[in-house]
Amino acid sequence: MRSEPAYRTSGFWLLAPALCFWAVFLVVPIGILLVYSARANGSWTVANYLRAFDASYGRVLLRSAWLATLTTLLSLALAYPAAWAVRSARRSWQLPLIALLAVPSWLNLLVKNYAWIVLLRREGVINSLLQTTGVTDAPLPLLFNQGAVLVGLAHSYLPLMILPIYAAIERVDDRLVEAARDLGATGLTTFRRVVLPQTSRAAAVGCVLVF
Repeated sequence: MRSEPAYRTSGFWLLAPALCFWAVFLVVPIGILLVYSARANGSWTVANYLRAFDASYGRVLLRSAWLATLTTLLSLALAYPAAWAVRSARRSWQLPLIALLAVPSWLNLLVKNYAWIVLLRREGVINSLLQTTGVTDAPLPLLFNQGAVLVGLAHSYLPLMILPIYAAIERVDDRLVEAARDLGATGLTTFRRVVLPQTSRAAAVGCVLVF
């Protein structure tokens, strides 16, 4: 059996590549950013940091926090049904479905934005479909508003919510769900009393990642 000091030394060397990568690509760039942010006209200053308390910046930060909250709630509402649907699928279909759900996180953000522009613009797919079917007489303003931003954000970050929730739902005991149904619990009650308590930590992780 290896001695404890030797074991700790080997553990350090195993962590060394990751620590070096973290230092070079995170710590050093942040350090450079801090230096540039604290200098103006060749001297040290905190003026750039004081500007953060300007009212205009405050409104932008509040609006960003509001959009982040809405995106998190929308992603959470969509993630549970999606994760449960994947869990309920045949075992041979689960991996392909997870891959399809993860595809948006592999695509470039610019590509996804242009795709939504094609769908939401006045002459886009959705407006053309609505007018063809007679739902609307004129194009709807679906683009360049808060709703479009919310849809784009949820589309981009939804996989970060689905994957941890799916991993937790996969470990839920089917016998508990069946017992709840046998005792007369509705689907909502089964979710609230059986599924949610066992997956709440995964949902919290997803909320942190999306927000």
